[in-house]
Amino acid sequence: MDVFPALAYLSGLPVADDLPGDLELEIFTQDRLAEQPPDYVRTYASIHPKTVAATADNGPSAVVPSGASDQANQDNIKALQGLGYVGESFEYADAETQAFDFWASDVELITQHLVGEFSFHLLKEDEISAAAVLTEAGARNEVLPGKILLRTQRSLETIRNMIGGRAVPESAFGFIRSAQSEDKIK
Repeated sequence: MDVFPALAYLSGLPVADDLPGDLELEIFTQDRLAEQPPDYVRTYASIHPKTVAATADNGPSAVVPSGASDQANQDNIKALQGLGYVGESFEYADAETQAFDFWASDVELITQHLVGEFSFHLLKEDEISAAAVLTEAGARNEVLPGKILLRTQRSLETIRNMIGGRAVPESAFGFIRSAQSEDKIK
């Protein structure tokens, strides 16, 4: 997951905050970072509003930038397939006829995304938003809240151990313990 953000940085592109991977700055020299400081954007959708879409009938598909040649798009898809980022069933779709359905995505990707979102809210001490993530996840798939809680707990413990006690508010762990103790979350 961390390969794409590194390639984006090396190509001079901004790194989107909503990518599943992270830009690991420690793999670059200080000279490189001083010469080319990383640039971040909230999402690539803010740069280009076209998105990846999933369809029930045809498998994954992608909305392509208007104006891009069909051959260039096919070459890009083949390159991404060769790198393993895109499956063989990947095809183009029209933005107006295809909509992205997050909940139809792979459960592991959904879980990873929700762990990130849940962690973010806990680190900001926004328990209302954190609870909303768990509630929505549980309404969609009853095993998701438990996975989110366990993975978030491990992740926040790692952060606390690596950076120090003040890196993660104690209220985050209290919220997780409280949610884990509820009968409906196992």
